[in-house]
Amino acid sequence: MAGEALLIARPVVYVTMARAYSRDAWTPWVASLALDLASLACTRAATAALAKSRSKEEAKHERDELSRRQTQLLHYLMLSPAYERGVGAAAASFAESAKDTRGLGFVASAVNETLGYYHDLHFYSSGS
Repeated sequence: MAGEALLIARPVVYVTMARAYSRDAWTPWVASLALDLASLACTRAATAALAKSRSKEEAKHERDELSRRQTQLLHYLMLSPAYERGVGAAAASFAESAKDTRGLGFVASAVNETLGYYHDLHFYSSGS
């Protein structure tokens, strides 16, 4: 129950902090990540505590949900400021250095543009 409450509170906390600090500040990013990690830990603990009372189908559904939430943590690499100062900068640098290499330059440029598009469209419009 606590894990779900933290999961629901995370976007509200992120948007509130992003308005107070800015979208490019580390404070909203760290607070949001901390809430996601705490939510995951609480949900994992509750799932383990109730594992014996669940049917196999319910247990599989809960494992799948935990796996999905763990995978979603990768989205933090695309969220400002981690994207601008880490992933985006590295992708742009790699695309620039590979531009004269046949084949690789095209792929690196396409990946760089796709990452930029995904970051700009999805994370700008989603708010968190």
